Amino acid sequence: MASECCVSVTKYFLFLFNLVFFLLGSLLLSSGLWMLLSDTSEIKTFIDPFRPYISISLLSYLLIISGSVTMSLGFFGCLGSLKTVKFLLAIYFILLTVLLAAQIVGGVLFYTMKTEVSQACRSAVPPCLLLSFFYTQIHHA
Repeated sequence: MASECCVSVTKYFLFLFNLVFFLLGSLLLSSGLWMLLSDTSEIKTFIDPFRPYISISLLSYLLIISGSVTMSLGFFGCLGSLKTVKFLLAIYFILLTVLLAAQIVGGVLFYTMKTEVSQACRSAVPPCLLLSFFYTQIHHA
């Protein structure tokens, strides 16, 4: 009796968390499509501080890809947990494993190339922006 209750609670928590992932993925996907398909003047005020560092089309494609992956991950998780379909749960866990492996590879690459990344950040970020960031951190502490 108690184990059935635990399985049921786990099933619905898995559904709720994956529903949140699905909704956040749809938000990312819709904002990427909005940036790609709308007029550039509307977006200019939205992402004006980041324009020197990344183009609007690249940012929109990154949002579309990450939103699609997040939505599919949430969809497979929701459907697999509600219907307890082993195939969908297997796809869900394979996608989670791939994302975990990608994060580990990204972390290792970031750690091994830390000096190049810090030099690129120093050359890309204007000194006045760094000074204003440290000024606000000191006065809010």
